[in-house]
Amino acid sequence: MNPIVLLIGDVNVDVIQKLPYYPAEGEESEIKSLVMRAGGTALNVAKVLKYFKITPLIVSAIGDDVFGEFILKECKKLNIPMTFIQRKLARTGTVFSINTPRDRTMFTLRGANKELSDFEELYKAIDKSDVVYFSSYAFIEGEEKETSTHLLRYARTLEKFTVLSLALLSIRKKRKSVIDLLSSFDIVFMNEREYQELFDKRDFNSLNLESTAFVVTKGTRGATYYSNDMVKWINSSNTKKGYLIGAGDAFVGGFIAGLLLYSDISKALECGNNAASDWITRYTYFTLKNKYTL
Repeated sequence: MNPIVLLIGDVNVDVIQKLPYYPAEGEESEIKSLVMRAGGTALNVAKVLKYFKITPLIVSAIGDDVFGEFILKECKKLNIPMTFIQRKLARTGTVFSINTPRDRTMFTLRGANKELSDFEELYKAIDKSDVVYFSSYAFIEGEEKETSTHLLRYARTLEKFTVLSLALLSIRKKRKSVIDLLSSFDIVFMNEREYQELFDKRDFNSLNLESTAFVVTKGTRGATYYSNDMVKWINSSNTKKGYLIGAGDAFVGGFIAGLLLYSDISKALECGNNAASDWITRYTYFTLKNKYTL
């Protein structure tokens, strides 16, 4: 039987725009291309897990709107189970990504994600899961925060393997709350910028989190795994700039898959690195046929 990973986090529509430059306030810049994809932390990780033949169960909420239908259609194409994707009256979460040759700027509508409801079947799903994944978005606000807190508490009661993927927005909005969460997880994933904002020049040892490991991704410089008794790193196999939206999620999905399949940190780092590299190099390797370009 394939391993099962329960994924509690956002599902969005990503609207990715390529511009020659970012306009000043009140000015205009012509969009050279526009791509729309089903994304968000939970769905991005799910795409990678499916590639490794691991069953992803997404716990999230979408709107009863056109974007919500678009996400369900994409999940069906990828054969990703939709059992725990709830429909709400709020708008589907949407991310507008403005990409220029120099930088990327993002505008996020969390929408229906904030309204994730608690119900009994979610606890049964935790019972049969091998790993329970949370995005830190899930602990920011609204009904979603309350639901996620209950699910995490239940998962820890069962001694399930739990992982947390950090997001910059959640750190900036709820930094202390995020720090308080860390001890509840076996592994916490973050990029360098998130690490810098979260720890403010301190290191992991300052928190005395003996049972929590950390994985810090460093772009083209690879990634490093830190635990109380081990430090391992891997160099990136990709040095090109490409489709960076979701690459961190791809790494997390690959790492989880490697850990489940090989029970080895070095192999997990390798799988995470390869998944992120493919995501970047092939311009959304896992959903190449599902892009809409105008």
